[in-house]
Amino acid sequence: MIRHLALLSIFLISLSATAQDLSEAESRQLKLAHNFIQQGQLERAEQYLKPLGQQYQQQQRHYALAVSWQYQAQVAIQQQDYSRALAYLQRTYKLKRLSEEQQQQSLYSIAQLQLQLSHWSAAIESIDAWQAQQDDRYLSAESFFLKAQALANQQDWYQASESIEEALHRQANPQIDWWRFAVALYSQQQRWPAAIKAQLEVLQLSDKDILGWFQLASLYLHNQQPQQALAYMQQAYQQDLFGLEQHYQLLVQLLEQQQQPYRAAKILTLAMQTNKIKSRPDLQTRLCQLWLSAKEYAQAERCLLKLVNKQANGQAYQWLAYSQAQQNLLAKSIHSYQQANLFSDANTAENWLNQGLLYLELAQYQPAKQALKKAATYTVTAPSSQQALRLLQQRLQFQK
Repeated sequence: MIRHLALLSIFLISLSATAQDLSEAESRQLKLAHNFIQQGQLERAEQYLKPLGQQYQQQQRHYALAVSWQYQAQVAIQQQDYSRALAYLQRTYKLKRLSEEQQQQSLYSIAQLQLQLSHWSAAIESIDAWQAQQDDRYLSAESFFLKAQALANQQDWYQASESIEEALHRQANPQIDWWRFAVALYSQQQRWPAAIKAQLEVLQLSDKDILGWFQLASLYLHNQQPQQALAYMQQAYQQDLFGLEQHYQLLVQLLEQQQQPYRAAKILTLAMQTNKIKSRPDLQTRLCQLWLSAKEYAQAERCLLKLVNKQANGQAYQWLAYSQAQQNLLAKSIHSYQQANLFSDANTAENWLNQGLLYLELAQYQPAKQALKKAATYTVTAPSSQQALRLLQQRLQFQK
């Protein structure tokens, strides 16, 4: 947030030091206006200052006029009428009757108001003019930050980055928003290492904010460093910082990519059991896939039974049949393949082939023969089916 209110308040306090430029009546009048503002009587101050400013203008009392315009700008600022405040300050600055220090303060405040009103080019010009009047040793870090904001809004990413870097260099303890802004600028330019470095600073200032951890992991992924992304997401998980489904989803994705499906399944199961994320068919499907990838077939079977009870489909029944076959639950596996073929999304050819092979293993030759013949009618499974049929024929001849 632009801190223009505090800066403009400095004018109201500092004017007493230049009372020698005012007549006794002007000093008394302006002090009364000052008191109205300080007491929060803004409408009364405005009503009092307008005719006073007209009087000073007619009398060509330029310094008193400049002060009255400043006060009217302060009233407008507190009323959040920034356009009116800017107009008063610009008129004050052009009058050139204030001290050099006050003129510079006016220019800086003009720049802040221009930023508030999204007058980006004008704000940049004002900041440049203000900086040109300062000793480089005493240039404020904030002025570079404000300039960076204006440049970013003009999509001048390179200049904006240079300006925020100068701001960060000049500020002893930069605010967290400055680092976040730097991250945004570097990300816009796909300068991932620089963005990561800035995001680490964000994390040091606010290590309990999951957004910072999530953002850091995302930046590492952009920089092709999935292991680092996983490490930071795991740290956030261990600190119990997760609050949204996307946090769990990213951690699960990273664990699976790093060949840790069992760990991913455990995390997703716990999140669903504790209502950290709401259980849905798509999440249940994801969980079942993880158990299958982890070769935890008993867990996968339990997971898939829940899934088919809620949202049955051919794919789910095929996975269920596979998990049952891996546990040597052959009859159950056959039944699940049969259920799968009731759905349009099923891989019918593979299902008939698998049923035939399972029947063959159970030495149930007649149903095996029927299933394999059906599988042989499909091009994709014909070679395997015909080979299995030959094996079946050999077994039948051996029995004779």
